[in-house]
Amino acid sequence: MLINNSIGSLANLYSTNTASRQSTRTQTVRSFKDEMMLSSEAQTFADMLKKLRQESEVRVDKVNEYSAQIANGSYYASSDDIAASMLGLRY
Repeated sequence: MLINNSIGSLANLYSTNTASRQSTRTQTVRSFKDEMMLSSEAQTFADMLKKLRQESEVRVDKVNEYSAQIANGSYYASSDDIAASMLGLRY
């Protein structure tokens, strides 16, 4: 039959047409590059934050002060201060 031969031709035509559409799509895809600019205030804040992160979280001067007070027996904390500190309250 002649119909079977033309169906095969149409199938080949369709597969090549699909491939050419796909290559056309890939050519029209654009590449965009994101950019970000910081204001001078944001840059100053970023610099200060970087410096803070580099510093130690332990305040050695306070540790030495309280250690000396505990060692010589002069350190005193009231029960109200201890309770407030435990509950996260500040006067």
